[in-house]
Order: sequence, then structure tokens, then C-alpha cells
Amino acid sequence: MQQFLLKIIIVTALLLLKFNVSTSIAQNSVNIDSLEQILENSLTQQQPDSVINSVLIHLFTYYENNEWGRAANIAKQGISLFKSSNFDYCRLWHDKLGYLYLSHDIYQLALNTYYEGFNIAKNAEEPLGTCYNNLARVYLAQNLNLNKAGKLYLQAIDEHKKISDKTEQLKQLAYSYNQLGIVYERKKDHEAALKYYQKAFKIRSEQGDNKGLVNSMYTIAYHYKTTLEYDSAIVILTRHLV
Repeated sequence: MQQFLLKIIIVTALLLLKFNVSTSIAQNSVNIDSLEQILENSLTQQQPDSVINSVLIHLFTYYENNEWGRAANIAKQGISLFKSSNFDYCRLWHDKLGYLYLSHDIYQLALNTYYEGFNIAKNAEEPLGTCYNNLARVYLAQNLNLNKAGKLYLQAIDEHKKISDKTEQLKQLAYSYNQLGIVYERKKDHEAALKYYQKAFKIRSEQGDNKGLVNSMYTIAYHYKTTLEYDSAIVILTRHLV
């Protein structure tokens, strides 16, 4: 019975997350042929970076869910277009391309892309927290070098603490804390895992980060499932689903 209730909680959390993602995709659905033409015209007319980037994002979103190889080409185009003119957009496309490779288990290309983005950010003396997160995520996904992943998440945390915008700082810290918890969970250090899960959960609760809370609830549920503490999982998680 306990395991059944816990499964319901986990499914509920995943459905909430899926709903958010599906809604986002639906809102960005547009005619693909029109977008291709708009992009061509925008480049020919030398439209502002913001216009070109917006069209690229819509194209990427479409192809990401239909033809991921073409999505990769869109991301590479974004990197090429903005590499020397717009750091923020260039970083965005490194992040998107790296995650695209990661989502298809192409780990070496994901690492290569993220390291390229890291070097660009470092040379530009830009914040490195998300870069460390990206690299750590690949090592975590491979599940081969958890010590490396943990070290990178700790470096990310140190970088996040330098962010002047308090809301953004806390959002980034919560993400890295939760990911670090996953690292410890896989290393069978369940006590340390729960400590970091709770750090992330506390921040997300105080900030009203509902999407982040869904993520936290899922990882905490997984923790208690792993340690066979079903009652604790049910009590804690159902309290935040109402």
C-alpha cells in the first residue's frame, strides 16, 4: 500500500512537469515554412539580434521535437551568428546544443559543446556557474565519474553565491543543491543526498518556485523509495501537493 501511494505521488509530480512542458511547446507552435522564410528575410535585412534569435528559438523548438538533427544545425547557426556579437545569445545556443546532445546520449559532443561555452564565458570574464552545472550534468548522466560531477556542482555553487540578483542566485543554488543530492544518492551516501535535497526544497518553497518544487518532490520521493522509508515520503510530499 505504501509503495502504491508513493507511485501515485511520483506520477502526479511528473504529470505536473509534463503539463508545464507541453504548454510551453504549444505556445511556441507556428508554421515552420513561414519561420524559415522569416529567418531568411531577417538575415538578409540584417534585423536586430533579438529578432533573429527569437526566430531561431521557434525553429529550434519545432525541430527539437520532430527532427533533432535539424535542431542541432539551428543551434550551431545561432552559435556562429552570435559568437562575436552577442555573448548571451551565444551562450544560450551552446546550452541548447549541449543539452540536445545530452538528451540523445551523445556524451562526448555534449562535453565538447559545454567546454567550448565554458571557455568563451571564462575568456569574457562572465559568470561560470551554469557552465559548471552543464559539465556536471554530463558526468552525472554517464554515471561513470560521480566524483567529477560532485566537484563541478560544488564549483557551480561557489559561483552562484557571487550572483548579485538574489532571486536568480537562490534559483541557481537550489538547482545545484538538488543535483548534488542526486550525485550523493548514486554514491550511496543517502544522508548527504537528503541534506542537499532539503536545501533545494527549502529555497524553492520560500521562493514559490512551483516548477522547482515538482523537481524536488520527485527527487525526495526517489530518495525515500531507495531507503524504503515510504511513510516519510508520503507525509512530506502529500503535504505540498494540496
